[in-house]
Amino acid sequence: MNAHRHNFGSKEHYELAKKAEETEVESLIEWWNKSLVEQLGEYMPPEREDAVCMETPLEFAITLGRSIKIAAQNGLRSRQTLIAEPLLSVVYANKQQMITVTGIILEESKRPEFHERTSALSRLNFGVESLQFDPRFVDRELPVDGPLFLVNAG
Repeated sequence: MNAHRHNFGSKEHYELAKKAEETEVESLIEWWNKSLVEQLGEYMPPEREDAVCMETPLEFAITLGRSIKIAAQNGLRSRQTLIAEPLLSVVYANKQQMITVTGIILEESKRPEFHERTSALSRLNFGVESLQFDPRFVDRELPVDGPLFLVNAG
């Protein structure tokens, strides 16, 4: 998924919108954030609605990752025995920032077995020195030694 904040508009676009009185927000970051909140709608994580969560590329990626989780959970509402379990979230930038999120759908009763069987994966060395763990990505519902690998490689 494209996770490049500048796709919400350039500083010049913001200044034109401000001049034309099409926006009342006071900064480019707030303008981007307003667009993000509108676009994500019900998938916007309520704890991430503040413009502070749009100030850096990493903060923006965290918001997108959490919105993906909300979307997955909403998609499973009709199947109440199923849950979306995140597996991997990687933020990277070649030319512009991207985010890749993967997960698994499983029966909620199978979650403990899944964690038990995959807990060793969290201790693997993938041989990539530039990867950095960012604890702000951690899903607080999962145990620290769970199967979740969340990294910032950008």
